[in-house]
Amino acid sequence: MNKTNNMKDRKSFTKEDCIRSMYDVPTDGTLDNAGRVCIIPLEKLTEKYRKPEYQLFRVLSGFGIEPTNSGNACYGHFCFDGEHCRWEKYNFFGVANEEVEKYAQELESNWTGGAGGSAEKEREPEM
Repeated sequence: MNKTNNMKDRKSFTKEDCIRSMYDVPTDGTLDNAGRVCIIPLEKLTEKYRKPEYQLFRVLSGFGIEPTNSGNACYGHFCFDGEHCRWEKYNFFGVANEEVEKYAQELESNWTGGAGGSAEKEREPEM
């Protein structure tokens, strides 16, 4: 079984799937977590969204993306369906590792046509 299939069969993502917390300064030379995939604990999600694919959220902006900033707002989108919203920095396990990041890119390619999360999904109106 390849790693992608292994990701699809997961029950949830945990702290062990993170390389650091949202409060740890990156060691890769970047200053913040902008553009990174972050993991939301299942219990922080509404019951109908308590699935591993909804745990992956790409943070893009907000004061919460800076580890040492006192702000908490992290704006971005869910990797599974592209829904844009705000999450608080303290509601994440942390920044996903490389394996989870690759899986998140695969999820994003399903709604971006392979753009790796750079395009917005066209949504059908909810009825």
